[in-house]
Amino acid sequence: MDKAVERQLLRFCAAQQADFNPGAWRALQAQRPQETLCAMLMLSKARWYGRLKELGALVQSSLPAEPAPSQAVALAQQCGFDRARFAERLREQMWFSQEPKR
Repeated sequence: MDKAVERQLLRFCAAQQADFNPGAWRALQAQRPQETLCAMLMLSKARWYGRLKELGALVQSSLPAEPAPSQAVALAQQCGFDRARFAERLREQMWFSQEPKR
């Protein structure tokens, strides 16, 4: 995945964790369908992110059926979405945005 796209998606996901807006997810998905779907799939299973129900509903509205884990991995590989890297960077970004500045 392109670094600029990754940064955009990281900022978006960090902001959405605090202030979830399904319409914003759909708008981003129209611009970046594969990358956004990969993020939604990953985060819909990530308890540390929260928003499991909301993201699960978005995944259901985006796909005819919940993909098998192997399909989700194949989709991530197709668009260059590194799930582990993205999760780590998102947690870091969320932590920095919540940590009081000294």
